[in-house]
Amino acid sequence: MTKTYNENLQTSKWLAIQIELLVMIEEKLKEMKLLAERAVQAQENREEIAQIQSKMMILTEEIALLEREQQFVLH
Repeated sequence: MTKTYNENLQTSKWLAIQIELLVMIEEKLKEMKLLAERAVQAQENREEIAQIQSKMMILTEEIALLEREQQFVLH
């Protein structure tokens, strides 16, 4: 019984970590969507578009790090 309990506890912790990582990725994707929508509205403003592109690159890198962390947790 203790072995099953420990396995269930490990699985629960693993799932909690997976959910947390996915929520963080989802938040970053939502932010990227908002930035893209803002870029469409600011088509004429090159400076603002450059700032948006910079923020989107940072978000892309952060998502990649979260995905790597998720892969690490999977194994």
